[in-house]
Formats: sequence, structure tokens, C-alpha cells
Amino acid sequence: MVITARDEVDVVAVEVADNGPGFGPETAAELFRSGFSTKERGSGVGLPGCRRIARSLGGELVLTSPGPGQGARARLTVPHGGR
Repeated sequence: MVITARDEVDVVAVEVADNGPGFGPETAAELFRSGFSTKERGSGVGLPGCRRIARSLGGELVLTSPGPGQGARARLTVPHGGR
């Protein structure tokens, strides 16, 4: 599921939800740490790099999950410059 919205403070938000493996609080605390990966062959640079780009644009990237086996949600917000 993909959701897009523009709120009253000129922020554009894009959310992507899945029904994949999800993650628990221990993993959530590590997701954006450079070098951390839940994949056997992962490098752990993707999510930290994406968050760095979002922040350089004045936005934010947040990942949440209700828990293991319950999917996850990614929310990217960036300022909207148009009027």
C-alpha cells in the first residue's frame, strides 16, 4: 500500500506499508545504524543513506512495525516548496 499526502504545514508525506516479516524494538533501534543489516548478505548502508538524503532535504525517514511477522511501514516526509 502506498499513501501520499500534503498537510497544512507544506510537508509532502509518502508512506509504504507491507505485510512482510516486520521487526521488533531491538531491530528498530538499529535500523539506521551504518553497517547494520538483517540480511545475510546486506551491507547496512541503504537505510542510513536514505535517511541522510531525506534529512539533507529538510525531511525525515521513519520505519515502524507492530512487531515480528506483522509487516512494516516506511514514512518519508519532505518540505513542499510550491504554493
